[in-house]
Amino acid sequence: MKTYINLYGPNDSGKTNTLNILIDKLRQIGKSKQYKNYPTRVYFKISEIVVCIATSGDDIKHIHLNHEFFEDCDGYIVVTASRPELLQYIYCYIRHKVDYNFDENKDKITPNYLEIQMPKTKEDDDATLNAKCHKYADYLFEQIMLAIKL
Repeated sequence: MKTYINLYGPNDSGKTNTLNILIDKLRQIGKSKQYKNYPTRVYFKISEIVVCIATSGDDIKHIHLNHEFFEDCDGYIVVTASRPELLQYIYCYIRHKVDYNFDENKDKITPNYLEIQMPKTKEDDDATLNAKCHKYADYLFEQIMLAIKL
């Protein structure tokens, strides 16, 4: 696993909607497949790179199943939704499974990990939330394209 992207936030903050928009964007450039008939776990092969996306992640059970999915599909870039209270569990997984880079400028080794918080505000009506989800999906798509170097 080369890059782990975690989109986290509270219930109804738009995580699943954002990842579904991202999946639709990726379907324009690569063929998608469902993992073991789970509609919440989809993977793509784009320029020989496997990109895995798991839209579920509300509890440890789903995060664990997502990690099994990432490993079974040999995901090079993996994306999951999660809740703030699950971050420590994800950090433990990353320490053992994600490739690390040496940062010469900072003189330290860091994992290829991108963490994005989806805040939820009282002002989030349907239109505002939808616009926010599209903005986050566009950003995630750009990050994946950079990682694939397309």
